[in-house]
Amino acid sequence: MANPYRSQKINGIDLINWFYLGAQEVSSHRKYLNAINVFPVADGDTGTNLVTTLRAMVDHSLRITSFSAMMKNISESGIAHARGNSGIIFASYVNGLAISGASYEVVNLKEFSHIVHNAVDHLYQSVEDPVEGTMISVIRDWASFLFHNHERFETFQEMLAAAYQKAMESLEKTTDQLEVLSKNKVVDSGAAGFVRFLHGINRFFSGEGKTGEDEDRTMPVLTTASFEEEESKEATYCTEVFLSIESVDSKKSGDDLSREMKTLLHPYGSSLIVSTAGERIRVHIHTE
Repeated sequence: MANPYRSQKINGIDLINWFYLGAQEVSSHRKYLNAINVFPVADGDTGTNLVTTLRAMVDHSLRITSFSAMMKNISESGIAHARGNSGIIFASYVNGLAISGASYEVVNLKEFSHIVHNAVDHLYQSVEDPVEGTMISVIRDWASFLFHNHERFETFQEMLAAAYQKAMESLEKTTDQLEVLSKNKVVDSGAAGFVRFLHGINRFFSGEGKTGEDEDRTMPVLTTASFEEEESKEATYCTEVFLSIESVDSKKSGDDLSREMKTLLHPYGSSLIVSTAGERIRVHIHTE
């Protein structure tokens, strides 16, 4: 009997199982991710925001065999319930995956590598001012590795294990890419959360299943009180809006409305992200 974990194709059920274990892995590291959260605001909630977003993706999505339908379901649940800067960045990337993978019932290694690579463009378009040394950088490096190296592997298990190592390398580099991370001698919290998500996917293939833990016991739990914060205290309020496209302007495309909203909201803060999924728009901004 063939080993189900050494698959060369995946469908929607595989996908939701990946997200389930990925969410579980991030949840088990929630306190650690909160503790090292110093960028863009040292408010200690990155882990909580990612867990909230991922759980919504899993809990609010039906189990569908079709890869594209499952991806769309996960994406719409994520956009509807995403929380915080890290959660909306992750949800925006997942939305890009849904758009890029819209025509597939099942996907093989090559198709998957192209889907994750193409989705990076959507992520960068969603974020007004992408900052390198964050989750965005690690996602890009991970996806680029898959795109350029998928032919080396015969199974998803082998390919994603190798890509995980690349993501780990990219994560370590974040400390040197952002001054605030270097000062505090930490990696980017959102990027670390994405890497934990990838590790959860690897647990699917290894058959490890649930850990039953709500907190990581192998990493030190730090406190944000000792962190050196940025001198500027501006734009510290995380503000989020969820709109229907019809309520804004049904005659315009989501991309057009996204660009207009960025232009309109630009003067009011920082960390602006505008992501559209189906008939919905999610807006995030740090403002006064």
